[in-house]
Amino acid sequence: DISEVLGHAPYPDGGLGMDSSGVISRVGPEVKDLAIGDRVMCLGAGNLASHVVTPEELCERIPDSLPFEEAATMPAAYATATAAFCNIGNLRPRQSVLIHSACGGVGMATLQLAKMTGAEIYATVGSEEKVQYLVATFGLPRNRIFNSRDASFVEDIKRETSGRGVDLALNSLSGDLLHATWECVAEFGKMVEIGNRDLITAGKLSLKSFLGGRSYSSVSLNALMARRQPMVKGLLQSTMRFLKDGHITPLSPRVAFDASSAEDAFRHIQQGQHMGKIVLTMRDADGNMKIGSTPIQAADQVK
Repeated sequence: DISEVLGHAPYPDGGLGMDSSGVISRVGPEVKDLAIGDRVMCLGAGNLASHVVTPEELCERIPDSLPFEEAATMPAAYATATAAFCNIGNLRPRQSVLIHSACGGVGMATLQLAKMTGAEIYATVGSEEKVQYLVATFGLPRNRIFNSRDASFVEDIKRETSGRGVDLALNSLSGDLLHATWECVAEFGKMVEIGNRDLITAGKLSLKSFLGGRSYSSVSLNALMARRQPMVKGLLQSTMRFLKDGHITPLSPRVAFDASSAEDAFRHIQQGQHMGKIVLTMRDADGNMKIGSTPIQAADQVK
């Protein structure tokens, strides 16, 4: 969302926000498996809103025990992570993975899926605070956590893997760091792109690495939501199954802002120091909107 607000990515026609949670208040005549009153998490366009209209296949019921604030952290991050690691990456136990920006929402989701699978994990983050968080929370060895802000992780990966590289790399970096990540992929390995800056700007990639049987793919959750909705339904169902089986948890840490503090939430993200997810809460426990009397600043004024 912050990239779209700042013009680094195209502003979505349907508005900001991709995922949310809430209670179904109305259903269309073709809806079969959901009903008014169901508690759900969902994907769709314009989810930063008090009411969302979205297709049935982009919704999934959530347990009564799961708070809405926690549920809202899960759909986009886990759908992206599952598509990248399970569907495209076909990750297997003892394979090695590189996860960039591991303290972000998708990063933390992929960390949990990698641990669930039994993979060997290597990660990058942008600060020592985030390094210590991964060590304390996920039990990652310090020597497997590298700097995401420069290309030094290439030599780090080569050192830790005895020059082999990793079987699967989840890339969200751009420019020279995209090419650096490509250098980290082992023969017959895969790199899965979840960023879009180089895709939008028609970036180039060295083809020489394909001689080693490597593959490069991308996950666009927006494209899947628009044109492969049954696949998205499967991703959401997998997320709930993993949760109920105790393999994953809602993303944490998370910071919640009232809807009237949307500008503060965007500025918090813009600092680039947060971990986990930022959540906007639209209503209080009684269903009243959390909108104060102070006008919310227009999105195009957030700098």
